[in-house]
Amino acid sequence: MLKDNHKQQKVFILGTEGFPTGGARIEKLKLFGKALLDEKINVHFICNSWSRLNKGEIPNKGVLEGISYYYTSNLTCRPNLFITRRVIKLFGAINEVLFLLTHKCDAALVSVTSGHFFVLFKYWVISRIKGYKIFYPHHEVEDTLKGRNILRKINIYLFKKYTWRLVDGVFPISTYLEAKIRETNKYIPLLRIPAMVDFSVFEKEKQKTETEYFLYCGSIGYYDIIEFIIDSYELLPINGPELHLVCSGDKKLEAKLIERIEKSPKQQQIKLFGFLSYDDLIVKYLDAIALLIPLRNNIKDIARFPHKIGEYTASSNPIITCNVGDINLYFKNMENALVAEKFHKQEFASLMLYIISNPNSAVEIGRRGYIIGQNYFNYKVYGKSIKSFMGLNLKA
Repeated sequence: MLKDNHKQQKVFILGTEGFPTGGARIEKLKLFGKALLDEKINVHFICNSWSRLNKGEIPNKGVLEGISYYYTSNLTCRPNLFITRRVIKLFGAINEVLFLLTHKCDAALVSVTSGHFFVLFKYWVISRIKGYKIFYPHHEVEDTLKGRNILRKINIYLFKKYTWRLVDGVFPISTYLEAKIRETNKYIPLLRIPAMVDFSVFEKEKQKTETEYFLYCGSIGYYDIIEFIIDSYELLPINGPELHLVCSGDKKLEAKLIERIEKSPKQQQIKLFGFLSYDDLIVKYLDAIALLIPLRNNIKDIARFPHKIGEYTASSNPIITCNVGDINLYFKNMENALVAEKFHKQEFASLMLYIISNPNSAVEIGRRGYIIGQNYFNYKVYGKSIKSFMGLNLKA
């Protein structure tokens, strides 16, 4: 509790799986939590299944990185048996409902994908019973989520039709998503937050490595983007910086990528890394001569704003990307990033070549990109606006 008779308000973060790890989605939600913690708001992750950690790494409830969490399933590691997982999921879901009905909060941040509308609806019903508002961080376009079965298609249809009439406010990641939400509900409160990064974890001394390299980090599910990077890299002089790819995910795509690298005339200079700890990943960011994130001119890339862009700026190394979606709201070519006008490998390769040929200019571009990141992507700049947007104001 806070001193001086002030009541500390409480926010639940609901619908998550994998806390404290789980990719960009979990990292962004944690940074939402940290931003609210800085504003003296009590934050609790309520999880109804399990984490991605091994047995015994964390208890089923506690505090991590200043954020309280509770696994209503009473498990924090994934059971091996299918039937056990089904039973535990059911128990966790029931226990979660009981917990939410018997505990108070002042607002909730609900994070579910559009394939789980009925989960969102459950949280909405509970919020109306308990009398608090729910807010939704929106970072995907529903049309790109193909229905694998009829139930999923129904979920996506209902999500698109009713979500923006149920939630009390939305944190869209891009102007495209803002516009799509407004098509359904033009009055709903919106607060756009493109990316959130903890810049303090990047405050490490850069290492002077003997090998220079370009770096791409992302899911192997973006295989066509990874192949585009390799194609572009192959257009560069043979004796130049290496290309490092930090990719993990689907094993079939991984095998396909390995086969593609082995066929490359520059295969000796292309290094593939699997999963890296976040600390090791930060070191890779800091030591790269440039960080690559090409974007395609399609709905999926127009709608999203990659979390990695925020992390890339925090490294203070130059970014090479494409003028797609909201990129031009933050970046200008040759000023604070290298921005290709189109998703063309020749143009992308020319920007990579510029980095090689103009190292001093590249450093300055990276420095200015870092400033952009501090102004727009550092989670600390959003604490007060998130608190106000969610109607969280401490009163005596």
